[in-house]
This record gives sequence, structure tokens and C-alpha cells, in this order.
Amino acid sequence: MLAIVRCCRLEEATYRKIFWVASQQKYCREVKADGKRTYQPYDPQPTPDSLIVVDRYYATLTANDAYKRCVTWLAVNGDGVGSRAVYEYIGQHVASAPHGNTKNSSSAEPFGRMPAATMERVGEILKSNRPQDVYNQLIVNNDAASAPRDSRVVRNAKLATSRMQKAANGHSGCRPFADKVQLVMELIRTDDFIRHIFVHSDCLPNVVLYSDRQISDIKGMCFDRENGSVIGIDKTYNIGSVYVTASVYKNIAIMRKRSGDCPVFIGLLFIHGRSDTVTYSDFFSHLSAKLMGCDFQALTLGSDDELAMRKCIAHFFPRASVIVCSCHLRENMGRKLDELLGKTSDIRRQLMDALFGANGLVHIDNVVSFDSAVDQLRQPTGLLSTCLIEFHNYCNRRLLQLMRDNCAAGRSTWTNNNCESINYVLKQAVQWRGNQLPELIDKLRTLVDGQHADADRALCGRTVAVTSACAHPGPNIVSQWSAGQP
Repeated sequence: MLAIVRCCRLEEATYRKIFWVASQQKYCREVKADGKRTYQPYDPQPTPDSLIVVDRYYATLTANDAYKRCVTWLAVNGDGVGSRAVYEYIGQHVASAPHGNTKNSSSAEPFGRMPAATMERVGEILKSNRPQDVYNQLIVNNDAASAPRDSRVVRNAKLATSRMQKAANGHSGCRPFADKVQLVMELIRTDDFIRHIFVHSDCLPNVVLYSDRQISDIKGMCFDRENGSVIGIDKTYNIGSVYVTASVYKNIAIMRKRSGDCPVFIGLLFIHGRSDTVTYSDFFSHLSAKLMGCDFQALTLGSDDELAMRKCIAHFFPRASVIVCSCHLRENMGRKLDELLGKTSDIRRQLMDALFGANGLVHIDNVVSFDSAVDQLRQPTGLLSTCLIEFHNYCNRRLLQLMRDNCAAGRSTWTNNNCESINYVLKQAVQWRGNQLPELIDKLRTLVDGQHADADRALCGRTVAVTSACAHPGPNIVSQWSAGQP
């Protein structure tokens, strides 16, 4: 508590304590009458050069209410702090006490505040390291007095920094999930990355994210049956209470210097809470509408063996080639055989070699040869006729038809590895933990913008090398490239 005492030198050449009454905006004398205190203004009011201002600071020790401190100093020029002060103490000093927020104060250890220099050091290291790594580094490099008390101190510092950043970005009020969704629905009016929000009565809203440049790239690089890129689609787990389904494609206009491969770029993103056909229909109907006017017969879309996703792709892209990851087909077939025959069965090994071996069906590149090989397997003496009826039905109803679709599209050995790699990038961006919806959208936007900036740098020979089509860019090629112009 801070108290300000003013003394005035009156006509009798002695100093007397006076009071400043804010309600009257005047200096007053205190008069006691009938047990009450009243304040009467001086007339005339004292001049500033006749006043001496004395400041007093009172404090009580938390660990012992009977131990108090009073600090007194003379103010300089009315409000400044002088060079000398008087410290007064009363009571018995206690070294420390348990923290005020502790649940069991009787058994808790005395609380000691971490030095300010250590807290500043913690804030600097936390910018690029995990809290546990910061704690380990500080307890090794500092003595017991200056090191953090435990790892919770560092985690609390990380939490406080995160809250300040959210407050600076206007996200401090997003506590319940409903508030986060409401904020996103307000941002859609001004944010050109949040493009559509689907609201349902019985589940979380579904959010579609993309930029105009992503749509332009997909139209220019994916609508070519032979040389175009496949639009791969896969769902990402372990990033919070929602899923992120990412579409990816290869940017065939540029290639990496070291590997010579075209880099994988992020396409449209879909944030959702369920994984059924109704939910996926929101995303694929919107994607189909944005690509309206393009020749879907020249488009190839691929996914893993998720039934709900494949149904929606086939419904909204009826003329496009729909393929399935050959690795997922192989894994699903292996699990089916393990369930029916066991891992050590000779028939299991023969079936895996016949379908996914070096000379199996998966490596046939034309439909005529594929159908001929399947007919041989279905002969009375063929391998499929000797296996269990459950597996025979599984192959006829599902597996062989999916493999034939891949062969007809010219993508017999296609895998969804590009989507898996982007899923890993997404998980790294969110540090494998849940994020609030606005922060998740910001991180996804940063990834997309970073890829486009890297593609623009290719025109200057940075990071990736431009293909022969752009080997000699003109003066305005960067702006045209960014705008998706030919």
C-alpha cells in the first residue's frame, strides 16, 4: 500500500500535516468532533513551495501477517523519488511459505520465486525448444539457487507466453469450442483463406480452406490423364478434436535440384469432426463446383481404402479416374489372410506373390493382360479356387475391382505416400498436439503460403530449379506466376 503525506510550513514557521481532499480539490485540516473526522479547507491554500511531500510504502509478509515493513522517502519535485529512504520493520521474519494456490499447505514445501534473470532466459530458449528440453538445459548449466524449481515452472512460462500471443492476435476469448467456431464464422467475411463453412445440426461445422492460387494450380497441373498430377486425398489424425483432410498434388512446373522430383504441394484443406459420407460430401461437392468447366475425364483422384471417401469421390466426379493406394490394398489383403489363414500359411505367401509380388497383378499396365491373368487365377486349378470361400468373395467383390481401376487409369502401383508425407508436415506444424481452431487455421495458412513463396523463389534459382518451360523468365514472370497466369 502506498500512502502520500503532505506537510506545509505555515506562518508560525513550523511544519504541520495537512490533507489533500480529492472531492474538494483542496488542502484541508482534519478536525475531530463527537468521534467524527471532518476536513476543513485552508484559506488561503498553501503554495507549492511551502509543501514537503513524504511518500510511505506499507507491505505485509505473506508467510507471517505480523511481520510488516514501512518505507519512507521524500518526494523530489512533488512526485519524484529521492536518493534516501528509511526502512522500518516490525514482527518476526519467516523465510518462506507454501504458494498461495497450493492445495495442501500443511505438507507443501516453502515457495521461492525464480530469479528474474532465469525467467528471461527461459523465455528466450522456449522460442525454439520444448519445455522439457529447456528445463534439462537450465538445471545442468545453473546452480540450485538460480535453476528452475521443477519442470512445471518452465511449462507455466510457456503457457503464459502462449496466452499473451493469443491475446495479441485477438484470440484470447476463444475458450469453449463454440466460441472458436463463432470466431471462424466471423473471420470468413474478411479472410480469403477460409472459403466455406458447412453447419449441421448434429455435429461440428466443417471448414474448407484454400486460396485462389491453389485452385489455379490444380486446374493447370492435374487435368491431364497421362502427364498430369494425381490429386491425392487423405485424412490426418492426432491434431486435436478435429480431423484435417488434405488434398495434395505434385507441382510439375518445378523440380528439386538434388532429387530431380517435383515437389508435393498442399491443395484444398478440409477440417471436420466426422468421417462419414455426409461429411465428405460437403468437401467433394465444393471441390467439384470449383472445378466446374474442366474435363473430369482427364482428372485422376486417389485415396486410401476408406470407403466413405471413395463413395463421395465417385459420386461427385463420375467421369474421373478414381484410384486406391496399392500399399493400402496390400496391407488390407494381408490382414484378411492373417485372419483366415494365419501368417505362416503357404497359401498366404502364394496369394501375396500372385497379386502383389514382383510378377503379380499389381505390375500389369494394361486392362487386357490384367483380365487374362485374373481369369487364370479363377480357373478350377487356379490359386483363387483353392483358397477359402471368404477370401474368394473378398477378392471378387472388392480387391480385384480396385486393382483393375488402378490398371485402367495407368496407375497400377500408385501409392498415397505424398499424402502421408504432407500429413507428417501438418503434425509437425501443430507439434503433435491439439490446437484451437483459429490457431490451427493460421498454421495451415502459413504452410500453404510458404510453399507458394518457395515456388516463386524457384524463378531465381533458389531451393528448387524451374523446369525447361520457365528456364528463361521475363521481367514480369514472378507476378504472373503468383497470379496463376500463363
